[in-house]
Amino acid sequence: MPSDCKTVREVFEESQRGFQHHGKLIRCLKRIQNSFSSEEEFRECFLDHLRYAMIVFKREPAVERIAEFVAKYSTAKIYYEKAPEKGDNISDDEDDSDSEPTNPFLQFMFKFLLDCHDAKDKGVRFRSCQLINKLLNNMDDDASIDDDIADGILTSMLKRLKDKIPAIRIQAVYALSRLQDPRDDDCPVLSSYMQMMTTDSSADVRKAVLMNIALTRRSLTPVIGRTHDITEAVRKVAYRIIGEKVKIQSLSIALRVQLLQDGLNDRSSVIQEVCIKCILQGWLKSLDGNVVSLLKCLDIENSVDTAEIAVKALLKGMMKEDLQDQISSLKSDTNQSGPISIPYDQLDCETAFYWRCLGEHIKSLGVEGEDLLDLLLPEVSVFCQYVQGYTEKEYSSIPEINEGQAMPQTFVAQQLLLLMGVVDLSDEVGRKRLGQLIHDLLVSPFIPESLVEVLLSRNNEVQEEEEARIQELVEVIADVRQPIVMVESTLSQEEERKKELQLATIKVKLMELNDELENCVNNQDFSKAAELKQQITEIEESRNAINESSASVSMAVREEKDDPVTLLKCLTIACQMLQITTRNGLNPTLMTLIETLIIPGVQNEDPKVRNAAIKSLGLCALLSCEFARKHLVLFLQVAQLDLEMVQVTALQVVFDLLLKFGLEAFKLNPNKDFLEEEKLISEKEDKNNEEQEQEGGEQKEDGDVENSTPDNTATSVLTILTGLLESESNDLRNGAAEGLAKLLLSGRVLSAKLLSRLILLWYNPTTEEDGSLRHCIGVFLPVFAFASRTNQELVEDAFLPILKTLFSAPSSSPLASINSNNVAELLIELTNSKYLNKNNTTGQSTATEGCSHVSLALKVANEVLSDPQAPGTRVLCKVLTSLDLNGCDQTSIKDLKVLAYKLYDVVEESASTKLLDKFQKNLDHMDKTTDQDATNEQAVGEETTTEGSHDSSTQSQDTQPPNDQPTSEADHDHVPANQDQSKDLDNQDDTLSDSTNTLGNRENAHETVQKEKVISKTPKTKPSDRKKTTAAKTAKSMSTAKAGKRSRQKITSKSASTIKARLNLSSDSDSDIEIFDKENYVFQ
Repeated sequence: MPSDCKTVREVFEESQRGFQHHGKLIRCLKRIQNSFSSEEEFRECFLDHLRYAMIVFKREPAVERIAEFVAKYSTAKIYYEKAPEKGDNISDDEDDSDSEPTNPFLQFMFKFLLDCHDAKDKGVRFRSCQLINKLLNNMDDDASIDDDIADGILTSMLKRLKDKIPAIRIQAVYALSRLQDPRDDDCPVLSSYMQMMTTDSSADVRKAVLMNIALTRRSLTPVIGRTHDITEAVRKVAYRIIGEKVKIQSLSIALRVQLLQDGLNDRSSVIQEVCIKCILQGWLKSLDGNVVSLLKCLDIENSVDTAEIAVKALLKGMMKEDLQDQISSLKSDTNQSGPISIPYDQLDCETAFYWRCLGEHIKSLGVEGEDLLDLLLPEVSVFCQYVQGYTEKEYSSIPEINEGQAMPQTFVAQQLLLLMGVVDLSDEVGRKRLGQLIHDLLVSPFIPESLVEVLLSRNNEVQEEEEARIQELVEVIADVRQPIVMVESTLSQEEERKKELQLATIKVKLMELNDELENCVNNQDFSKAAELKQQITEIEESRNAINESSASVSMAVREEKDDPVTLLKCLTIACQMLQITTRNGLNPTLMTLIETLIIPGVQNEDPKVRNAAIKSLGLCALLSCEFARKHLVLFLQVAQLDLEMVQVTALQVVFDLLLKFGLEAFKLNPNKDFLEEEKLISEKEDKNNEEQEQEGGEQKEDGDVENSTPDNTATSVLTILTGLLESESNDLRNGAAEGLAKLLLSGRVLSAKLLSRLILLWYNPTTEEDGSLRHCIGVFLPVFAFASRTNQELVEDAFLPILKTLFSAPSSSPLASINSNNVAELLIELTNSKYLNKNNTTGQSTATEGCSHVSLALKVANEVLSDPQAPGTRVLCKVLTSLDLNGCDQTSIKDLKVLAYKLYDVVEESASTKLLDKFQKNLDHMDKTTDQDATNEQAVGEETTTEGSHDSSTQSQDTQPPNDQPTSEADHDHVPANQDQSKDLDNQDDTLSDSTNTLGNRENAHETVQKEKVISKTPKTKPSDRKKTTAAKTAKSMSTAKAGKRSRQKITSKSASTIKARLNLSSDSDSDIEIFDKENYVFQ
């Protein structure tokens, strides 16, 4: 029991049993301390027992309890209490005025721990930092220590922040947390914390810093940066700290949006939940639960996707009563009954956005949300009237539409049109009213082209028949392009002259009649005067009729508009219409649209109009292969000569056409080598300026060139697309890399040298800042390589050219800084057949799955043998030790062993020879395993044969061919066919190596087996003696050549592929990394 402890040892032993008796043990140890003759004697005894715990680095529970007990005892209040003497009366005021006494034992412990913090033993350093942390944490908030000790703690713990052990750094971080000064901009603790958050290699250390750092304006930016940490636990702590300690008002709008975007789109669902609970709901709670107020704190016009995810995350899981409260919050009048009708002057961007999100969420509830949907939205006709009224009110006051400026009216109108997709369109009257609204808005000159997409999406719901929809939209385009205007007609010059003569005659006649009328009045001849008056009235009526007939007449006519805004709107309508068109071919309506709108738009001066026209023309080309073939050259010219924005669009169009129709649709012969054709074409051009020295051979080449001339269009396409990988424009280069990757992934093009270019572009230091390019190629490589065994063979073909390019790169080239070992490791992983997708593996790939790296090992070995002193020999030798050769057949292993001995003879570098030793040991181990398995199988087979010899012999005569004949004609012809194929797959300069370096013929295959029997029994000799032994073994194995004739006729497709892999693929032209060559250019 704690009360029975009489020595320091017993107290320490009892303290490690649990925390519940630490209070009693503290009082017991205090009594023991008082029993000592001196304070120094107790301290020495105390430290003697503490040292046993301080040397334990592992966090044992018993040691942790001792550390906690020591911290509690050192900071116990018994050291601060003063027992008043009898008879002394001390008032409260006097007691408060006395200065707080110091704790001598605590000061002693601090000094002892500071002396131990720099020990060599990691356990002592760890426990020293841990105890300092516990001592500081167990002190009261108003406690104080000497300045010298505080400075010592600061200096020593800052030093421990750089300790090589992460656990020690963590305890040092905890120990320094109470020594921060947020008001000091030059605080060393804060500076060290901010540096460790971004540079420390341990995730636990970064997490500890996040949990202990004081948040200031200076430290807030590094804390927010930890939301991008690679470790999930660190990101989780960062979001939790920001949500708990940072108010939304302390962050800029950009930071608010960035936090929500990163957290809600994080790849980990745990981080998404923490972002919703800690940040999103925390901000909403600080704004009294008003979602619209929260949206006003975000830039929703420029971050629609992030705001939509945030609102849907808040609405997810809400009860029906809570959703009713959210609907009621949108009403301008709390006493309003029926569906929501927000006044136009109160309808801002945030309210319209939340209205739309709430409607989509209730729509997703299905039957349960039908009654809520009736409260949220009116009928279709009423809501159409509401939308039309808003657009007429807001856009009529805008004199001119500026497409470069985002207007709140456009955003609100877009949200209302998106909300229109929630309403029930089962009512035919409502459908017609919605169709009329869409037509009026599309034709209206005030509606910008940014609303075209959402208008056409609503139109698809109204008009589902494709042909009728195309006809209607083409008519809409005609109405937008040629609106009806009122024109006043005027008279011609001749008509104007005739009118003047008539009026002049009438005027003279009126003057005469007026004179006669005056005379008659003077003579009092009133009867004649009445007649004259009647004539004057008739003439004046005729004069007025002439004047009215000559007035301007207003006529309704169509006036064609060619301004960029109108053309861009028309082309946008055409683009959206063509994107949802599924028909094949171009009907007369679309052909008319192409001739009247799209083709003239390609020649327009405005780049936005040209861009939209190129996109529309590309969409039309996707509907017709013949149309695509006719306009391919136009797209290529635009991709090379126009502005960057238009070039990117044209480049995307070209890749889309190649992906859909394939290169064979553009008259490219897949059986011809691209590089050979290009070479022949260039030779034909050069022969016009040079003398022909050889007439016979030259005529044949000229014939080949003429045969390849019709394919020049598609050949030029590939040349142009490949050349764009070196473009200075990031957008063009990224578009070219993405498109070529798609061609490789789809199987339209299979080229090892194109793959080499993409991999080198990915590793090139000049593309380090281009994150989109690296992400694209980084995702493409594993997906492409693991899709099929054919793709892995393509990577194998690119293996050596890539490494040779890196080896031969000059020091001034950016490729010289690439780590060749890293590249080789990646390529080895990509060619490992165990990562193949099981759904895509074929029977052939399954058959060779166990020995996927055999051919690659032979290629690498032959490359080293061809030039042992070449740069990169060490890397290639390391590649041999990293290859996965498990599951290889015995013949392949023996071939590799012979090559390994030859490599050992010619390679002189010590590091490379060590790697070759390791390679030989791996081969020896696999050879023994293979021999043992073969022996076991042979023994089992002999037992089975003995039991049923009669039946087996009868069956074998009926089903198996004799040993001295090939199994079939296909097997007999398989090896030459593969040899021819391997020649097609490699450059014409590739040749079989001689018999001293390779095993490239079928006769040496059997000799290798006999040779290996001698080698396996011979102990390893020095390099100088190995040449003699190898020669003797070779001579001995030659005697068995005749015995292997029959067995050589049983070469299967697997051994044939091994022979093909023995081809010496090294040539001087491989280092140039040409893109398309004969062995790889395959079309499907």
